[in-house]
Amino acid sequence: MGLTHDGDAFNITIVKNVNSPKRLDAAIENLGGVGKLAAALGVSPSVISNWRARGTTPEAIHCVAIERATAGAVTRCDLRPDDWEKIWPELAAQSKAGEASHG
Repeated sequence: MGLTHDGDAFNITIVKNVNSPKRLDAAIENLGGVGKLAAALGVSPSVISNWRARGTTPEAIHCVAIERATAGAVTRCDLRPDDWEKIWPELAAQSKAGEASHG
């Protein structure tokens, strides 16, 4: 999200993560439907449907739950590709260590 000022008014720009809805759909498919994903996360199906309809990224706590519910088929990093390293720096360190040992 960005905020700009044109002299008379403030303009807000919201950037949606286009990858996240695709990965959310993968999680829904993996678990067998919106209702089953919602039950696994402890939220109502409307929460999941709203994420899909608006193209919003689930909160970090829900991303972890999705990763667990899908047994890693959809990861928190998949769902939050733009900021996962800031939220889970320990995963970023593991990722870099893995790359260094393979490189």
